[in-house]
Amino acid sequence: MKESKKVKISAFYILIALTIYSNLGHADDLKLTNGRVLKNYRIINHSPKDVMIIYDGGAETVLLKNLPEELREKYGYNKEKMEAYEKQKSIEDAAYRRKQEIIKEQWKLEVEEKRRLKELREQAKAIRFKVKSVHEDGLLVIHRKWETREVPDTRTMGVSYGDGVMRTRQELYMKKVTVEVPSDEVSFVVNYPMDEVVDSQLIYGYFTRIGTYDYITVTGSKKTVKKYIYFPN
Repeated sequence: MKESKKVKISAFYILIALTIYSNLGHADDLKLTNGRVLKNYRIINHSPKDVMIIYDGGAETVLLKNLPEELREKYGYNKEKMEAYEKQKSIEDAAYRRKQEIIKEQWKLEVEEKRRLKELREQAKAIRFKVKSVHEDGLLVIHRKWETREVPDTRTMGVSYGDGVMRTRQELYMKKVTVEVPSDEVSFVVNYPMDEVVDSQLIYGYFTRIGTYDYITVTGSKKTVKKYIYFPN
């Protein structure tokens, strides 16, 4: 049973090999119109313009017009068709090259943008803002500013007057505190996640200035402010 199965498999592959061989063409010599002779040639592929030939010593593409008349007829050589084919092929090749150029240019832009964002991220500083208004392309914000001030305060001191009894007294001193100061400095922030951001919300993060932003105020005047890009922690 196993032996019979092997015979069937072998016959199957032999049949495939014979079919492929018969489709490759004739093992013969081919004389081109320019006088060249290709020994034991086989035509393995063809188009309206040319044929691909393998022969003793190599393989090459030969134009249909350079084949003997019988082969030109067999593969449908027609000058008008060939010219139309070449024109269409030229258009397709140009379109392909243009597409590759666009892909290459897009790749360069993406690489440059990643490099630019990396440099900007390295320059980012921690800043706090209060949202003034939410826009489609970003957030109009007000800077939150703090300053250190000295304010008077008292502290309790333990004092001994020589009788061994500790007593306390209040001492006045200047204490340093950080306080928020009013600010009307407006800026514009991009790249901040705005899904749940609302007016007057406080936001905090790392930002880098990237130029300026123009907007129209409620009174109709144009105003130019600093523009920042947000980077996640």
